[in-house]
Amino acid sequence: MATGALSPLLLSLCLIGLALQRVDAAINAMFVFGDSTVDVGNNNYLNDTKAKANFPHYGIDFPGSVATGRFSNGYNTADLLAQQLGFPMSPPPFLSLSTPKCLTEQMFKGINFASGGSGILDQTGPLQVGEVIPMNTQVQNFATVRRQMDKLAGPAGAADFLSRSLFFISAGSNDMFEYSSKSHGNDTAFIANLTSTYGKHLKALYNFGARKFGIVSIPPLGCCPSQRLRNQTGGCYEMLNSLSRGFYPAIGATLQGLQSELPEMSYALGNGYEMVAYIFEDPQPLRKLFHMKINLFEDISF
Repeated sequence: MATGALSPLLLSLCLIGLALQRVDAAINAMFVFGDSTVDVGNNNYLNDTKAKANFPHYGIDFPGSVATGRFSNGYNTADLLAQQLGFPMSPPPFLSLSTPKCLTEQMFKGINFASGGSGILDQTGPLQVGEVIPMNTQVQNFATVRRQMDKLAGPAGAADFLSRSLFFISAGSNDMFEYSSKSHGNDTAFIANLTSTYGKHLKALYNFGARKFGIVSIPPLGCCPSQRLRNQTGGCYEMLNSLSRGFYPAIGATLQGLQSELPEMSYALGNGYEMVAYIFEDPQPLRKLFHMKINLFEDISF
């Protein structure tokens, strides 16, 4: 949930290495999907949700100290990645493009579909925070954009443009928060269902034209302050950390399987767990992160 996630700013600093991987210099737009770690304001347009960040003191370190709907004090992961890729700014929220003219003007520059509190699974979010935009709906919103692209540039032109765009996804934490809050089930089956559903979303995006994917796995959620309260010692909640650790190899296997099935697919998978754990273990100068970034990524060359 939005209230339980690690600081998006901390996560952003850890994930900045993603942009330094060997990505194609010709990447011409960025399309963003996921949860509060990358939401730049879509939830502002939802009426029945607790997952909002458009009020103080969110945004206190953002230019102008404006609470934009980002679940952070300043820039979030999507913003910093966009900056590292050379874009002047992160793409705007899809729901802010309320007219055909706005959508037409923006869609060849990139759009953010992410929603705080949402998950990979459709059922994640509503019981905890109310209205969210689940990943399935985010993908369908992109499908709407693709249809408009076809009208303007033709199917071939739209396909060429999207093949040179980056699809960045940060999702799954809220699914784990909700799963761990219930009576324990079969963890292996849960991870399998989560990664299988994730794979279906990625395949749908591929079918709509996505080719280059930047994906970050789940950080050590059990070390969030809200989860430490569940541990009598005040330490990290190991049950949730175990789930978080298990997600990386599972989604890695899913991605490898998809790439063998979808020959034009390429991806960079960031190990969110190890990146954040590294900071916990050695919170000294963050420049060290950049010296070890290659070990934190499974980089299938773009």
